[in-house]
Amino acid sequence: MVMTSTSSDKSSGKTQILSRFLWLWIPVFIFIVQIGIELWVPLRKYEPLHTENGPIELLQAYILLIAAIIAGRWLIKERKNYDLFLKVWIGIAFVGCVYVIGEEVSWGQHIFFWATPEEWAAINDQAETNIHNASSWFDQKPRILLEVGTIIGGLILPILAARKSLAWFPQWLRPIIPSLKMVVVASLFLVIKIMDTVGDVTDWVFIKRSSEVTEFYLYYFVLLYLYWLTNALRNPQR
Repeated sequence: MVMTSTSSDKSSGKTQILSRFLWLWIPVFIFIVQIGIELWVPLRKYEPLHTENGPIELLQAYILLIAAIIAGRWLIKERKNYDLFLKVWIGIAFVGCVYVIGEEVSWGQHIFFWATPEEWAAINDQAETNIHNASSWFDQKPRILLEVGTIIGGLILPILAARKSLAWFPQWLRPIIPSLKMVVVASLFLVIKIMDTVGDVTDWVFIKRSSEVTEFYLYYFVLLYLYWLTNALRNPQR
């Protein structure tokens, strides 16, 4: 049973699991590109970027596919070496990734273009063969959980761990505390989320399709976290 704490990345002489390219340059580059798109891309070219089969949606699906592969591979190869909690934790992440991928492509409808059954189209907001457009319990509420988890797990806990202020935190949960490097992605998500909230109140729109941009950072956080966690568990001395 491996329960070694892996929340700190700062010990001297330790190999870093996450490269600067992954935790810093990719999310910052995407943010800069998005700002450029908002400022200089005309609306007639902007809208195709955010269609159901546009590059933004496809990028999100690819990100979650890689995350699901990472989690699934760990469950297949490493599950016997760890306790039930870690297996369930990563198993939930795997199921969540598969679910969101399926929902993003309407379980293949956006790929194979089948017709939605009339009965389902009647209860689905967008007449698609997915669940999240049929009920908020499969859309907004899971999204809120992921957003709260990103803020707590990506900002609050790593910062507290770095400040050695987690004496109150259960020891058995400490192995899943994300790396301090997750703060960059979580912070960019939070900035865009605040922009979106301010825009709803003031009609000041900075990012026209901010919900899709926040989804990118949420999904990239999941990918980065699973990559970090599965590697940290395999190499507890890092």
